[in-house]
Amino acid sequence: CNSIWHYRTSSKLTIPNGVECLASVGGNSSYKIKQIILPNSLKTIDYGVFFISANLSKIIFPNSVASINQEAFFRSGIKKAKFGKGLTYIGPESFRKCENLKYISLPKKLKKIDYCAFKGCQKLKKVKILSTNTNISFQVFSRCSNLKSVTINGVIEIDSGAFYNCKKLSKVKIGNKKKAPKIEKNAFKNTKKGIKFYVKNKRVAKSLKKQLKGSGVKKAKILVGKKVIYKNVK
Repeated sequence: CNSIWHYRTSSKLTIPNGVECLASVGGNSSYKIKQIILPNSLKTIDYGVFFISANLSKIIFPNSVASINQEAFFRSGIKKAKFGKGLTYIGPESFRKCENLKYISLPKKLKKIDYCAFKGCQKLKKVKILSTNTNISFQVFSRCSNLKSVTINGVIEIDSGAFYNCKKLSKVKIGNKKKAPKIEKNAFKNTKKGIKFYVKNKRVAKSLKKQLKGSGVKKAKILVGKKVIYKNVK
């Protein structure tokens, strides 16, 4: 970081323009913060800056932010998060246990969602990932007990336990045009029986059936449009 801003103990925090990196120096008092205004110069939010910011309910990231690092918003009170177009990296446990977060839409330039990034977001119901060039790492959405719908435009890989214990997950839309993402063992373990996977064409459907073997799905269906191509996949 060539610019570091160590925030003060106040309920409203306005980061001045010109700051490129937020870093917590010498401890923090983020539990008091209710509102944050971030500048268009900001590129990085570093380790644990807004850790346990329980009173923070909304965050808007400018398009300049490329990296949100480890535990940046761990156990914060965020209900709504708007991610900017320039985001390429979401760090480990960065939004873990944000138990009020209900919906996320992640931008096209995103390259990696690191391990446990959204783990235990218990009110999260819907996820949309616009990127066609990203990886969903280990247990990213695990234990999101109310997650029902996931849309991915072209994910490359879904790692082990990515959706573990998402017991209400019933719909996954996959936008890949040539082949399904690589899906690691137990990626969908302990999810709802009969998940419907919607894909673009029969080629992707065939590829997906192969990838889902050992993923933990139970009697899943693979559809192209409204037509079931494969059923009872496990």
